Amino acid sequence: MSNEPAMKPGEITVQAQDTHTPAYLMAKAVEGGMPVETIEKLMDLEERYNARKAREAFYLALSDFQGECPPIKKDREVKNKDGKTTRFKYANMDDIVEQVAPLLQKHGFSYITHVAMLHGEEHSELLATVEVNHKLGHSEKTSFSVPIDKDAFMNDQQKRKSARTFALRVAFQDAFGIVTADDDDEAQANGSGPSAQDIYRNMVRHMSAIRDHLPTVSAIIDGIAIGDLAGAAEAYYELDDETKKSLWLAPTKGGIFSTEEREVMKSREFRESYYGVSETEEGPQ
Repeated sequence: MSNEPAMKPGEITVQAQDTHTPAYLMAKAVEGGMPVETIEKLMDLEERYNARKAREAFYLALSDFQGECPPIKKDREVKNKDGKTTRFKYANMDDIVEQVAPLLQKHGFSYITHVAMLHGEEHSELLATVEVNHKLGHSEKTSFSVPIDKDAFMNDQQKRKSARTFALRVAFQDAFGIVTADDDDEAQANGSGPSAQDIYRNMVRHMSAIRDHLPTVSAIIDGIAIGDLAGAAEAYYELDDETKKSLWLAPTKGGIFSTEEREVMKSREFRESYYGVSETEEGPQ
């Protein structure tokens, strides 16, 4: 039996509101008969506020997913021409999805795939895009393109299918920061590429840095979006060097800053908006 006092007829309960949200401010503006222009500005502010909170939730959930997702074991083999020795191993897309599906659902993620053919003068490419959606509304897209191998010993349909499978697998892994165990391919076996363990460690450091400094990361992104370089630069340059290094992960590898945002952050204008003097070094330090 509940210990709460019984409500009297006609009595209503009032829940405490957060007086710091744009929604509360807009409600008070309407209640106070504020001009339409003021209300429209508050509506725009609320939209940007909700988008920022959704983006924060997206990367926090991705960080949690990364913390629980182990490197995927590769069970598929591609043989050399002798048909006996193994050229390299890989993880099939279906195998990857089967292993991570429960974690994606747990952390509120879903995804959609898109495939398009790009026809150039010399060759055609297949572009695969994975759109990752989070339950609170934020989404991110990751793409990967593969040229159609004209010389492959396959018919045209098989060539497109092979390129599609590979492109989708790589785009899916990049979108979620999923790495496979062991050597990724013959390039890694020859020492010409990073190991899966290195990729995994870099991604974990990146997601940890986002989690520990999410308000600062949001301030940088929002500042660049509205043209407030001084505010964005101040937020960035007050981070310690190790954190900046961890955050500076390319978007193709799952980094939080887009290519456009990184270009702004590498610009002289961005640097000078904080230091106030001309710098000869390029890129954020």
